[in-house]
Amino acid sequence: MSRPVSLAAANEDPSRDRIDQLIQQLGHKNFAIRERAQNELSAIGVAAFDQVYEAMNHRDLEIARRAQYLARSLNVNWAREDYSPEVRAFLTRYSKQNEDQRSSLIGQLGELTSMDAISALSRISRLEISERLSKEAALVIALNQGIGLSPDSIQQLKETINEEIGNSERTGPVWLRLYEKSLDDPAPAIDARQTLIEQELQTFAGRPERTTRHIVQDLLRWQVEQQRKLGRDDDSLETMRQVIRISQPSSSELIDITTWLLNQRGPQIVEELAAHYADPEQKEKEGVVTGQFVDDANLLYLLAEAKLVQSKIDEATAVADQAHHMNDALVDNVFLTAAALHNRGLIRWAEREYRRVIEKEGALSPRYSAWPTRQLGEMLSDRKRYADAAAIYKPLIDIYDAETKRGKTSDEAEGDRSRYHYFLARAAEQKGDVELAKTELIKANERDPFEVDVLIMMHRISKDSKWLESTRPKIEDARAEFKKTVEDFQKHWDFFKRNGRGVEFLGSDLRTYTRELNQYAWLVGNTYGDLDHAIEASLLSLELAPGEGAYLDTLAHCYYANKDYAKAVECQTEAVEQMPHYTEIREKYNKFADAYEKNVGPLVRWQPPVDPESFFPDEKEKGDK
Repeated sequence: MSRPVSLAAANEDPSRDRIDQLIQQLGHKNFAIRERAQNELSAIGVAAFDQVYEAMNHRDLEIARRAQYLARSLNVNWAREDYSPEVRAFLTRYSKQNEDQRSSLIGQLGELTSMDAISALSRISRLEISERLSKEAALVIALNQGIGLSPDSIQQLKETINEEIGNSERTGPVWLRLYEKSLDDPAPAIDARQTLIEQELQTFAGRPERTTRHIVQDLLRWQVEQQRKLGRDDDSLETMRQVIRISQPSSSELIDITTWLLNQRGPQIVEELAAHYADPEQKEKEGVVTGQFVDDANLLYLLAEAKLVQSKIDEATAVADQAHHMNDALVDNVFLTAAALHNRGLIRWAEREYRRVIEKEGALSPRYSAWPTRQLGEMLSDRKRYADAAAIYKPLIDIYDAETKRGKTSDEAEGDRSRYHYFLARAAEQKGDVELAKTELIKANERDPFEVDVLIMMHRISKDSKWLESTRPKIEDARAEFKKTVEDFQKHWDFFKRNGRGVEFLGSDLRTYTRELNQYAWLVGNTYGDLDHAIEASLLSLELAPGEGAYLDTLAHCYYANKDYAKAVECQTEAVEQMPHYTEIREKYNKFADAYEKNVGPLVRWQPPVDPESFFPDEKEKGDK
């Protein structure tokens, strides 16, 4: 796609001197001259914006008043025709929204990586009357764009930004100018950005209507990320401490800040943050956290993680125990805590919370425990604890068996039974008992003939001709059913797009179709079939669910099966970035990277974050062995 037309190309700029002259005439003692100058500036339009914007703070109150009117009344065409339909759709809504709604749309635009999205954000940073939104648009680009781009794409990115912001001296464009220069050499920008941070902190203290706490925090985050890249770790810790200064004592904000601090390798700053919000009047017992952090189990667990990754095992365990024993009557809260721990790779703490949910739900009705049972089972399976995964399913299976005797069953129950036998098959294979594994796989397939992981294991566990003869039809039947659904959806999806309808049109069916697309691609990518069609289906699943780690993993498998090792590594890298603490996804990255090096050439391997579980002494002992 060609680069969008710049502001300079869209408007033939009159001289700055002429615009300055007209601005001065806005305060002329003659009413007619004031009106004529205002009308001429209005006719010049966006080309006069930068100077009109500066005049909004003119010491002559009449000039300032008229400049404010002009700046707000200039007709900015946000949704330009040369932008893509996706970006135009955002900008068409943008022009009709209030400031908070515009802020949300800026964030959504920042999730796109196209040059016209960057152009639109740069344009907003220059022409948006709200200083807050101008800064937000600049920071969205600085924090989200330019990662992993080729030199040619970086040059195009820089040109796009420069063409849109021109010579504007507004704060947002100044930040963008610093950002595009730092793409070539980030080192000189560190000191310049520190000056900008100090200026913004002063603005936050003296003129809070021109900035927000989150803008200052994002500016600090940008600085920390650049300092980390340059190995200036001590400087980055000092910058992190500035975040504490402007933080607010709300659980949601503290969770956000603490998570970011941990991701930026600042666990000691997390401890300082917790101390900052501790209760100074409450007499503390040794090892007991007080203050704001005790209002939310998630905060306590993040503090425990901060201590864990510093090898303060006893302190970490004490804080985690304090979090676990919080009297939370809402089971949903405990489940969300367990899921958050799982996503951060804190497996033993997540297991404890999942089991707590299962016990609570089971007391109400064992069937209610199905969802946490599945989550815990999958987590244990990913850690190759197949027997434990089956054991956690067993009470649920017993409930299903009792219901079957009373004439009750369901697809959901059959799916869980299939998964239970699959875990038993993996446990048998782990012990070297292939025949028992086959027996369990047959039971699993009987319960759910479309359970893809079962079919894949059937395909790979044995090359015995009789076994292959019996299993191949099962794989082909399932593949044919999935393929029919996929082809039918592809036709409908093409129709939706041609008629301007998108994901929102699917409603509650979105998850179902996305899963079917992924399941088909996963089956073909790990057995046999039309790999090109499987890749199409996988790409479509990611169009419906952008950035989904599990679907990226599927696409990588399909590329690997198709011997496209470069794309396999690229997709699996993204999958690991999205799901860094999932064992199987990390292992497959190494497998695909090995294939790349063997068939293509040398590869600079991506290093995922350290697994938090590795800090526990028993895990270290396993690693040493």
